[in-house]
Amino acid sequence: MSSMTWMVRLEEQIIDFFRQGKALTAESALAPPAWRSRTERQMFARFVRKRALVATGDGRYYLDEGRWVEYSKRRWGALYIYIAVVVIVVIALIILIP
Repeated sequence: MSSMTWMVRLEEQIIDFFRQGKALTAESALAPPAWRSRTERQMFARFVRKRALVATGDGRYYLDEGRWVEYSKRRWGALYIYIAVVVIVVIALIILIP
């Protein structure tokens, strides 16, 4: 499994924890589990910073679906730009190298 696939799955697992628990409002917020890895903790912290996961102040969090969708679109948009640049560079190298 590629590292990109692994990272996407990990993100989905974190977000799905809150979706499946129906933690979509402050009233239904959940305490996060003990994340197993440093990567999970870092992703969780990033989602909180980006406000896709919102803290209620008592150690619980809920998923803000609108902000999650915005975050996902921005992230995928940046990835598409990166891929386009790589493709352009590869094509330029193919053309320029005799």
